[in-house]
Amino acid sequence: MGDKSHFSPEPFLEAGMACVSANYRFVNGDSVLSPEPLRDGARVVQTLRHRAKDWNLDPGRIAITGYSAGAVVAMWVAYSDDLAHPESKDAVARESSRVTCIVPLDGPTNLHPDWIRDHLGGPTRVHDSFTAMFGAPADGPMSTEIEERIRASSPWELVSPDDPATLLVYSGTRTGLPFPESAPPHEVIHHPYFGDALKRRLDEHGIESALYEDIDPARSSLIVEFLLNQFGMRD
Repeated sequence: MGDKSHFSPEPFLEAGMACVSANYRFVNGDSVLSPEPLRDGARVVQTLRHRAKDWNLDPGRIAITGYSAGAVVAMWVAYSDDLAHPESKDAVARESSRVTCIVPLDGPTNLHPDWIRDHLGGPTRVHDSFTAMFGAPADGPMSTEIEERIRASSPWELVSPDDPATLLVYSGTRTGLPFPESAPPHEVIHHPYFGDALKRRLDEHGIESALYEDIDPARSSLIVEFLLNQFGMRD
């Protein structure tokens, strides 16, 4: 939900970086299911590359960030194999979807309900958005189709050794586990344990990564510093 035009680009513009804040389709449990909105995120990257000359952008230095669902989009795009289709008649689709680095904010990194309940506890339903995302609730037996859709949407499942540098940022702390069943779902899906678990997986694959907790992204220079280093924009 939400309109991404509310994003504030000032810290990045002041550091010499161009910014794009893009909307994507919202899942509705029926005609739009995950991972289609995640593919919209990849299409944004491809569009930037296609328009790079017109917009005075460097197509070799692209980063993605986003909060919560936006973090899932960023990770899914970054950890997916290149979605370019070189033979496509669509010029945008021929462009690479790969990026230099990503900065997921409060991102749930593994979307499988059983994994979430086993590692974090919390309510049986996990989160009401699961029905909209996958076409079925997360509190009972799931069909093979739903299981496959969850795996295809989960960043955890996509990590491979050629993936980009990742800065994982969480506003909470790695405490309070396991959650009781009465815990608010938004607290569960934004817990830093997701980042801790993903970082271990990234480390196993030799991917550069860092994890920070108890950070307010809006008040921290951490993200800008990370991007400046990844883009080679230091003097």
